[in-house]
Amino acid sequence: SESLQRLQFSSHHRFHSRRHRGSLPLADYGTPPQVVARFVGGRYMKGQVPHEAEVQTGRTVIISRDDSPSEEDLGLLDLTELHTLVFVPLRDEDGTVRGLLTVGFATPHTLTADELRALEIVGRHAAMAIARARFLDRTAKSAQFRAAVASLAVELNAATRRTQTLQLLCRRGCELFGVDSAALLVE
Repeated sequence: SESLQRLQFSSHHRFHSRRHRGSLPLADYGTPPQVVARFVGGRYMKGQVPHEAEVQTGRTVIISRDDSPSEEDLGLLDLTELHTLVFVPLRDEDGTVRGLLTVGFATPHTLTADELRALEIVGRHAAMAIARARFLDRTAKSAQFRAAVASLAVELNAATRRTQTLQLLCRRGCELFGVDSAALLVE
């Protein structure tokens, strides 16, 4: 639709990670470099983002210069050089909020109900895509680990001496677990 196209071309998107200390730009369109630079090492970390608690409950929040914003909201709008900012929760299938999508409008813009619904749909799809990517990453790592263990089993079966077996086990164990050293104490 025309309203969704307008949203796509006049917005920026950021994912606020709850596991890290700030916003991770998973995708970004249209954010000026000077605005990005203001956020690097800035004060908007986990627990310090305006309306974060509201978004964590699953509520979409709209901040606009037209709605007599609080001093904190006005500061955020000034920092981002935006007129209107929308926080859309990124919810897992079970409803758990895993992050947020922000969409900003540099010029005055009143969101219609259809635009808001479209943004919330985009938020749900983004959350599903992120969950799917995480699942695939875990699956790939698990498959790599299982393959490495299977390979180790073959190598251990081929070893003919006890010391060779123990050294192989330590060396490959270090590789598998990403450690610098390992020792086996046997009797």
